[in-house]
Amino acid sequence: MNSNQKLKHMIYDVIMIVAGLIIVAVVFVLFQKRKPAKDVTTVIECSDLNKDTESKIADLENDKSEVVPCDDSAELESDEQEEAGEAESVPELNRERPDTGGLVYILVAEDNISNYKLVEVMLRNIAVTENAVNGKVAVEMAKTKDYDMVFMDVKMPIMDGLEATREIRKFDTKIPIIAVTANVLDFDRNMALACGCNEFVPKPIVRAKLCEVVETYKRK
Repeated sequence: MNSNQKLKHMIYDVIMIVAGLIIVAVVFVLFQKRKPAKDVTTVIECSDLNKDTESKIADLENDKSEVVPCDDSAELESDEQEEAGEAESVPELNRERPDTGGLVYILVAEDNISNYKLVEVMLRNIAVTENAVNGKVAVEMAKTKDYDMVFMDVKMPIMDGLEATREIRKFDTKIPIIAVTANVLDFDRNMALACGCNEFVPKPIVRAKLCEVVETYKRK
């Protein structure tokens, strides 16, 4: 084999090697494009979620109008609650009650401080409120203090609102417990009522609805 033939063979081999590398690269690129994309979880910062709530609080604090109580005739009849109170004997608790100046005394079980502040501002001149940061704390506070009612957020850490409601009902069958949640399906409402809640308030909370519920369940 002369030198020209050897040169041709070398060039042919180089061309084949380059062509092979190009084919491998193309296959790799096509394979990467066909790979399914990884699941992407969208993370919403709590600070972003709280901006709207904080804006509502500022608007309410600047609102100097008096809250008009709802009609006293809107009293809710709770036959199921009365039957439960008669059927079940619970120990009497020695609970404390501060001087509220005639205002309603409310426990607000809410782990989001911005949401709690919103409720506090909405109920100004109507109620004295205290905050429990989770369901477990709410149960302990309900044992030691004589609240008029409890606003119970359903989703909380450590112990959720439904479990906390069941625990409170073991020692207090009469205190009104109002479930507060963004889940507004009939299933969620029925679940809250089945756990012992008296009422169901959807989020975002509307001031008129909140005042109506307080007026309905406050001590007469």
